[in-house]
Amino acid sequence: MKIAVLSDIHGNEAALDACLAHAAAQGAERYLFLGDYAGELPWPERVMDRLYALRAQFPCVFIRGNKEDYWLNADPAWRAGDSTTGMLWYNMRQLRPEDLDFYRTLPMRDAWLDLTLCHGTPERSNGKMLPGEEDTFALMARDPNPVILCGHSHHQAAILHGGRQALNPGSVGVPLGCGGKAQYLLLEGAPGSWQRRFFSLAYDAEGEIEAMRAAGLFHIAPAWSRITAHVLRGGAVSHAQALARAMEICQRQNGSCVWPRIPEDCWRQAMAELGIAN
Repeated sequence: MKIAVLSDIHGNEAALDACLAHAAAQGAERYLFLGDYAGELPWPERVMDRLYALRAQFPCVFIRGNKEDYWLNADPAWRAGDSTTGMLWYNMRQLRPEDLDFYRTLPMRDAWLDLTLCHGTPERSNGKMLPGEEDTFALMARDPNPVILCGHSHHQAAILHGGRQALNPGSVGVPLGCGGKAQYLLLEGAPGSWQRRFFSLAYDAEGEIEAMRAAGLFHIAPAWSRITAHVLRGGAVSHAQALARAMEICQRQNGSCVWPRIPEDCWRQAMAELGIAN
């Protein structure tokens, strides 16, 4: 068997197309998706249509990620022009009822053959399985399957411990630590003898940034979209790092900071400190 494993698309249509074309050329027969289908790039409904079309052609398994939890628990306080919630607001206006219905059907974890599929960890969709951490090793030891497929961190990784594996395919759409290339994993073989191949693929990232501009994302979510462009160009500062810095500045200036109430001036200062250009 040849199985393509993809995670964290985040609405990046061009990156998804690059990964799917490459996987098809490798002879992929089945596709496993680990969540976060929409998020940072424009027109997420196009990504969903790609996935629905693929599902009609090949056996596919889909997992719910933390982003899907956002869409299913939308907050009316999200608003355009806000760096913290602007992209949440945008996605909720682009995703269709059928997309939300699809997300409702998705499990937080699933199992197929000797593989456990999850977004973050088998226990939390927003958790992370990270190399060298005792918590990760404990999760691997508790799981009934010898191989865990996980995403969320946006870093490709093969974690080996006690004869078990946790494999992270990296992020299709907003990858970290790889020069901005679209990432996925190909498993080949059979239960007990999987061979893994990680791929990082060049694609038209500048075209996606232009699509962001055409969709007005730099106005809808100013700082957040600048970070997205930074990452697509291979930058090292993640959304989580920039958010944490903006919240630290907010806490220092106001005595408290509760997400998502982060003033734009705190975002501007954080972006300047982190060296992310306008």
